[in-house]
Amino acid sequence: MKSCFPRPRFARFMALGIAVTLTGLTSCISSERRLASDKEECAAQGLSPSTSAFEDCVAEANSRRRDSEARQSVRMRELQEQSMENFLHSQSGAP
Repeated sequence: MKSCFPRPRFARFMALGIAVTLTGLTSCISSERRLASDKEECAAQGLSPSTSAFEDCVAEANSRRRDSEARQSVRMRELQEQSMENFLHSQSGAP
């Protein structure tokens, strides 16, 4: 029996859908939980709360995460655009 979707194209859309879902789930983490995670990371490095070194560490961890999320967002947008281009190309009948 023939499938309704060509496998390679369907697999690409499934992978993209999973990636978008995972990205969405990571954005559901509350800012309070992120701050707590940053503080845990800095405490694990042996820094004491209420010190400037600890506060600097927390700020740096927050900055690293924001940079990482921005890069991830750009990459997801690129993947979505590439996927759409591939889909449109496959629908145009061009070889």
